[in-house]
Amino acid sequence: MKHLSALVPPQPPSIIQCMIRNALILGASLALFAPAIAAADERLSAEEFADFAAGHTIYYETEDGDEFGAERYLDGGRVTWRDPSGICTEGGWRAYEDDLCFLYDGEVQCWAFFDGPNGRYVQPIDDEEPKLRVTRRDKTPLACDSEQIDL
Repeated sequence: MKHLSALVPPQPPSIIQCMIRNALILGASLALFAPAIAAADERLSAEEFADFAAGHTIYYETEDGDEFGAERYLDGGRVTWRDPSGICTEGGWRAYEDDLCFLYDGEVQCWAFFDGPNGRYVQPIDDEEPKLRVTRRDKTPLACDSEQIDL
């Protein structure tokens, strides 16, 4: 003889059961994606950049791993840029909101500074230049080719 429950069609889940199931699915999804969300790049403020850069030389490379240059951050917003060939140029930088704007040879270029899971990097505001990774930071003065200093 068959049990009576085998003859009764299954009932659809209640609203509460659906809510519990959806909450469990949402919780599991958040647990899976939380590391990716937490690992998102964080844009640093101009003040945070100034604290990081003051008195240091920062070395940059392209996303392809090619040396891009180095920049020495001095007092009063003064900077010295050295390209890969050793030519140095004197300039300055100022914060405009959280953009970092540099003046070299009469041209202004503004950048944003980021801290991400793969390290720190700068991204130009106008997107005409490549994103540059910070590869090193130290207190070593720049060695410039003395015959090629561009002032």
